[in-house]
Amino acid sequence: MYLFNNCRNRQHATLYGKGAFYDLGTTGSQAKVAQRLANSLVAREICIVASLDKTTGDITFDWFKFSDELELLDDKRVLCHAYFGKHFDTATLSRNEARQHPVYRQFFNVNGHFKRPPAWQAQ
Repeated sequence: MYLFNNCRNRQHATLYGKGAFYDLGTTGSQAKVAQRLANSLVAREICIVASLDKTTGDITFDWFKFSDELELLDDKRVLCHAYFGKHFDTATLSRNEARQHPVYRQFFNVNGHFKRPPAWQAQ
């Protein structure tokens, strides 16, 4: 299972099409993360994307089964690795509830803030 931090609320399906759930840059630090994912993500791998509602502070966790990764241009014409999959579940929790959840707590550091890596393998 892989975890993806979308605290900036990028609308991936709008940017890249149906089934898109995340993206990473092809250069810089995100490219290193993308390379690790390329070597480990397999079809049907479970991916959870956390998105922050800046109005309420609630966090939505969308569950996908990974299907593909393509290099595509985003809205700023920057080349990105776009990740696609089949959406199969959603949960919305308060930050406090999420921090206590056995799976979702992995998204937060000891101070309750989102972890900095954009994506990582769950423990």
